[in-house]
Amino acid sequence: MPELTILTENELRQCVVLNDGLLDATAKAFEAMATGNATAAPAQRLWMPGGGGAIQARTAFMHGASHYAVKIGPTGGGQGGSLLLYDADSNQLRAMLLDNGYLTRVQAAAAGAVAARKLARENAKTAGILGTSTHAYRHVEAMLLIREIENIVLWDKDSDAVATLKQRIEANHKVSVQTAGSVEKAVRNSDIVVTVTPSRSPILQADWLRPGLHITAAGADAGNKNELAPEVLAEADIYVADSREQCRWSGELTHAIGRRADQRGRPDTGDRRSSKRITSRPNGKRRDHGGRLDRHRRTGRGDRRASGDAGRHPGARHQDLRRLTDAVTRLR
Repeated sequence: MPELTILTENELRQCVVLNDGLLDATAKAFEAMATGNATAAPAQRLWMPGGGGAIQARTAFMHGASHYAVKIGPTGGGQGGSLLLYDADSNQLRAMLLDNGYLTRVQAAAAGAVAARKLARENAKTAGILGTSTHAYRHVEAMLLIREIENIVLWDKDSDAVATLKQRIEANHKVSVQTAGSVEKAVRNSDIVVTVTPSRSPILQADWLRPGLHITAAGADAGNKNELAPEVLAEADIYVADSREQCRWSGELTHAIGRRADQRGRPDTGDRRSSKRITSRPNGKRRDHGGRLDRHRRTGRGDRRASGDAGRHPGARHQDLRRLTDAVTRLR
């Protein structure tokens, strides 16, 4: 049996860094999925009794790659996660990546940045971060990579957590950081909004949207979570989901289906992935006066891309919901 490599979180932080190279690798993973050159298995989740949360497993495979990874950890991408890296030919375990959720946080931020890089206004200057979860800081770092962000606006119910996040950002980045007293204020004052909360009821309302706003909704990673009011989806010019197969049972789309925000029709729940629309240059067809909504969930392929390097080293505004996901074809 080949030697097993074990990397800790500290070692992985040296191997995998959130930078332009990782964003490009993530974009290639999306494109591979859209063109049929990658396969992602549906996430498996085991709920623990007594309200103890859930354990989930995810995996994906880039066709022709030398390795594939299986991620196991608690829901929410917080502490305690790990990845197992296997040889694609022999299926032998080659590495254990004890990342404690670090790779998940980096990959999720990279996915959001890839979407914003293609969809957000070129002149976006203010990014609003809703939530202070372990993902929030990584999303700030990612937004700074893809736009010349001058202002960060933070909101969370926990004012102490906001103060801590503000201090961390200011200590590491030359950017102005403000706090907002309400979600509405944060949204109305931002060009890009990232939601990373565990909310189980909508915190972002359609009345607060304005032309050109880009939203990356990253927090609702389970069926009982919901950050965006269904009307937000109905108001968006473009809705992009990395995998509708997953988003139809977990995330904002499943709540919009249930509520039927626009009574003229239900969304098509067929699994026609939108990844290619994110990774392909729109050739000038992007409309900077319209609103865009990126809904990404962690399908596993980004974790496979992030862990691979570590393993080698210690629509029109009032459309009905049926047409929302198809509206991404405008990006071609």
